[in-house]
Amino acid sequence: MLRPWTLTAWGLISLAVALAGPFGTYQSLALPERVVYWAGMTGFAIVVGSLLRVLLRRWLSGHGAWTVALAVAGALSVLLVEPLRQLTLWMIGDATGVAPQRSEIMAIIFTASIGTTAMRRVLEPPPPVRDPAPRLLERLEPGRRGRVIRLAVSDHYVEVVTDRGAQRLLMRFRDAIAELDGIEGLRVHRSHWVALSEIRGREADKGRLLLVLSDGARVPVSRQYRGAVAARGLA
Repeated sequence: MLRPWTLTAWGLISLAVALAGPFGTYQSLALPERVVYWAGMTGFAIVVGSLLRVLLRRWLSGHGAWTVALAVAGALSVLLVEPLRQLTLWMIGDATGVAPQRSEIMAIIFTASIGTTAMRRVLEPPPPVRDPAPRLLERLEPGRRGRVIRLAVSDHYVEVVTDRGAQRLLMRFRDAIAELDGIEGLRVHRSHWVALSEIRGREADKGRLLLVLSDGARVPVSRQYRGAVAARGLA
């Protein structure tokens, strides 16, 4: 309820209706009174509409957002028409020619609800698109799933090292690499694969090239893969 688009919609709709002064409120109430009155009514309608949206979204899960919006607007029109009419009559009195008609109130509620939805779709930023997790992570225990750092072969097992720990999986090395699903990395040895983003440096040890990774491991680079490593500016 405190999202910026909600507060913006509440303020703009309340001010617009207060200035228009429907249902005789223009003649019977001063502008400050109309602002307070319609701000309260609009805020109440937004709260009820939000609850209805959550409920109807579950029932209409297979339908689009505008189908849900129309259903919410229709339900609000039916639920709020009589309470709003009675409250308005209490505020302005039952003056001749001023008493609001139910059809008018329903039209106002329906229009305001659809307008709120339209403002929400314009003002609310789209949800961030999250890349799906690599398939290899689905094989790990939930507590081990994190940022992949490196893979290493041990007998018939592949050790998967993430920023949340390590776990051994019984599978082929090439299949494990294939299930990384787009994580940028290099196979640097017959038994080692490293994520490029996790490389922190390089070292030389008796003519051997070692890559230093974010977990502190020093992974050897074999001659077979040194060309690919050099092409990345790491050799």
